[in-house]
Amino acid sequence: MDEGDLLWYFGSNYEQFLALAPGSLGVREIAPVGQLINTVAERISRELLELDQRLMSGKFTMSWAASDIAERSPMTSDLYLDACRAIALMEAAKAGGRHVVVVEDRGLGRALARMGRRAGLAVRREPGGDTTRVNIRARLTGLRVHLGFLRDWWRLRSALGRHPVAPTALAGCAPWLMSWIDGRNAERGPPARDRFLGDLPGWLRQSGLRIGWLGNPAPWITSIENVAAEAARRRSQDPCVLVSALFGVGSLLRAYLRFLAMPFALRRGLVLAGVDVTPLVRRALARVMASPRLVSAALYAGLARTLKRRGLEPKVIVYTYENQPWEKAMLLGFRSVLPSTMLIGVQHAPLAEKYLAGHPSTGQWRDGSAPDLLLTIGTEFRERLIALGAPADRVQVGGALRFDGMLASAVDRPVRASQQQLLVLATCSMDPLDSFELVHKAAVATVGIDRLRLAINVHPMVAADFSTTIRDRLSRLVDCQHVDFVEGSAVDWLGRADMLLYNSSSTVFEAAAMDVPAIYVGSSLGLDIDAMSGPGILRCRESHELRRHIEALLNDHELRRRSIEAARAHLRHCFAVPDADFWTGLVQRTMSGAPR
Repeated sequence: MDEGDLLWYFGSNYEQFLALAPGSLGVREIAPVGQLINTVAERISRELLELDQRLMSGKFTMSWAASDIAERSPMTSDLYLDACRAIALMEAAKAGGRHVVVVEDRGLGRALARMGRRAGLAVRREPGGDTTRVNIRARLTGLRVHLGFLRDWWRLRSALGRHPVAPTALAGCAPWLMSWIDGRNAERGPPARDRFLGDLPGWLRQSGLRIGWLGNPAPWITSIENVAAEAARRRSQDPCVLVSALFGVGSLLRAYLRFLAMPFALRRGLVLAGVDVTPLVRRALARVMASPRLVSAALYAGLARTLKRRGLEPKVIVYTYENQPWEKAMLLGFRSVLPSTMLIGVQHAPLAEKYLAGHPSTGQWRDGSAPDLLLTIGTEFRERLIALGAPADRVQVGGALRFDGMLASAVDRPVRASQQQLLVLATCSMDPLDSFELVHKAAVATVGIDRLRLAINVHPMVAADFSTTIRDRLSRLVDCQHVDFVEGSAVDWLGRADMLLYNSSSTVFEAAAMDVPAIYVGSSLGLDIDAMSGPGILRCRESHELRRHIEALLNDHELRRRSIEAARAHLRHCFAVPDADFWTGLVQRTMSGAPR
């Protein structure tokens, strides 16, 4: 074999990746996939941001807007990640050498083989079973998933029947607020503040406004029954109607028609960075058609129609913004049926630069699938959106409603000396695969460092057996005598920590507020979704680099001081303190039709 031979691993199983070694499958070297695909992602981000101009056919716009393909999120569609993989591979293969690619999914292998042949490369694909049988199994799996969706839809409708709230309860309310309801307050009264909109509801009530709520159900946190019960209990304070109560059988049928139209919403081909990635689009489309997610999002297209039929025409809706498919479908529905309704999106969480899903394309600002007004948590995101083509008059800084407590704690304090016992905190995300990669790299990097304990803080919203599973997997690979799995709030542990290790957790902002230096640990397999994009954060991808950064922060007090100061400066740029007068004045002016 040639010296340029590379072994590429395109999968999400970090343990399987670790099992590969130089010489595996007769290949001399392991390709640095994480580094290569993230380099590609930086090059093609603008092309992907404007994916609607490149891939949308112009027909069945609602189907496109409600799809995971249009969302461009690495959390819900592999198209973004696979395009970066494929472009990195094709460019390397054209440069020479022989390349062996290990994939988890046969569909990805077939798509890459077709792309290679179209590019004039010599491709040999190992047989992966009977394609016809694989396709039949995939269709049957998709059918079962859709039947499960219909079952859950019916269960939610039944739960709403047991905890009814008439939509007419919203009559006379202005403005309407839209937030997520997860059922955790099913046995208690309304929460003192909304988890996503913070003190905004209280400010609006104090200004004399009678607010109403549209509840977005989040039954994956507790249960459908609890979600319906919590929405009903909220009426003791404000009327609250779950949007699911407004989606009848007619809405469901129309959503499925939009689902069936999805193939016609796409153009025949797609080229990114000069590489024809059409086979990846076809693979992504097959996955969309095997999932009910498009149907779930397309239901929101009928929200305005149902409200108007019931004589409800809200002047203003303030909703939690993430630029998700359901949001785009809802906005397009209002543009068509209730165009006078003002739709104000509120950014409630920081959005990483490579998380393209949170960034509207220039086409969205024109076609109505972006909010009339977007309120950002700080200056940084507003400047980023305007640089990407957002109209400056439609993006304002509203402040971090959800994180005002964190901002209150962000006061200048001297750099504290390390304690006798050193504590490094690693905060996990909700993704088990993502979390295991971080935990493994952190454990390997900290083995043998004198007086150091590594605390692994698991995300509080994951399954109870998550910690046990990761601990068992980790102990088979690494000496874990210095590792502790800890529960409770990450903020509480930050108060004791000498530094933070993270990959996709937004805890890094709390760390900056509390003078705790942080290190970002990039993925060896996937895209880097770093919420803290500014200076002051040390970054690495491999365990040996991570160990070097950890030792530097522990021993170099000047580096530690500079890191903390830079992170704090970026924190102030990213987050602004919300102001009650600004919000109440904005809502009142908007309802009166006065200029904002």
